Amino acid sequence: MNDAVALVRKALPVAVVDAPGENGILWCSPSASVVLEEQQSRLLVQALSPQLDAAIGSPAPFSASDLPAEVASAIILRLAGEWQKPPTVQAVSKQSARGTCGADTRAGLDTGILVTQKRVEETHYWLRDQVGPLISPDDDPAAAMVQRYIFYLSTLVDTAQSSTACLAVHRLDRGVTMIQRTLAEYAVRARFAVSHPDHTLWRLTIAEALDFEKRLKDGGADSRSIAAAEAARIQTEARFAAVGELAKKARWKDLQFKTMFEYVASADQHASLYRWPSAFIHADPAGMRELFQWDAHGSTVVVPDLSDEDINTDLVDATLMLVEFLRAFRDAFPGLHQSEEAASRISELDRENRVHTLRFPKDRPAIYLEQVRSELGLAQSSPHNNL
Repeated sequence: MNDAVALVRKALPVAVVDAPGENGILWCSPSASVVLEEQQSRLLVQALSPQLDAAIGSPAPFSASDLPAEVASAIILRLAGEWQKPPTVQAVSKQSARGTCGADTRAGLDTGILVTQKRVEETHYWLRDQVGPLISPDDDPAAAMVQRYIFYLSTLVDTAQSSTACLAVHRLDRGVTMIQRTLAEYAVRARFAVSHPDHTLWRLTIAEALDFEKRLKDGGADSRSIAAAEAARIQTEARFAAVGELAKKARWKDLQFKTMFEYVASADQHASLYRWPSAFIHADPAGMRELFQWDAHGSTVVVPDLSDEDINTDLVDATLMLVEFLRAFRDAFPGLHQSEEAASRISELDRENRVHTLRFPKDRPAIYLEQVRSELGLAQSSPHNNL
């Protein structure tokens, strides 16, 4: 089976993503899926609809004596046959499937992206299961605070990562955009926290104590609660006096999130992944430019859904942020940082999603796409690069 899988991977264009399963391999293109399953002493090749809800044609069985090249050819033939069909032929294959929430799967959502998102989710849970006891603040205060903060973000990511696909299925497109922005913030804060442990120590001790005291005062809390918070803050400042001095010299209280973001990614990505989606979260008037269309009489027409290309691009960007968060999570824990399996899992997911960025290149800088092609070892002239 492994030899057949290797031959298929060599022949497939960049538009196809494979996902290991319990009994075999699933390949997903924008318009078709093919599964290779191992059943006792034979292999079975079956084409599926893009939503994985129905078989296409009859399964092709192969015995152990069949050559790997024959199995690979059967898989490629079924995928290639779908690639050559015009979009109008896909109407039948875009029938809906029931999701876990009972909703119909939305036609136009890319199966490959959803498969990658599911694998990211599974890897996130797997990483958490590998973490042992956290570092004690008495042994290494900075490392201890980094681990606690990453675990906190991990809990928030739990909710957000499963929300994107659900919102997209229900055609709540602006919700996808807002969750993608939220994931961007979680990923950036996670990476910055791991890379700047002293800042994280200050933020989770002195800065948090100051903020808590201020919140009580602003909220009109009773004098006893405020006095207790003030005493705790004074004690915290004394315990972490050294990092407090660092914070004053570096003016950490004035550090902007944009600076954090551009430490992790580019200014262009800050605008597209964070600043622009923030318009919907904060109800900035700038969001009206996308949400409304104005006619000659001054009436408004709401634009309810994003195009298939736009919604799939948002899903790719959300997954990009999730993979970056997984890297930060791994680096926060020494055992995971040294784990070859953890590195391999994240590397595979990163490659899958880079493939998706080439398949959905809208509004992505040409220099970024060329960099991705180079990192994936793809020639610029490949006819499949932009599928």
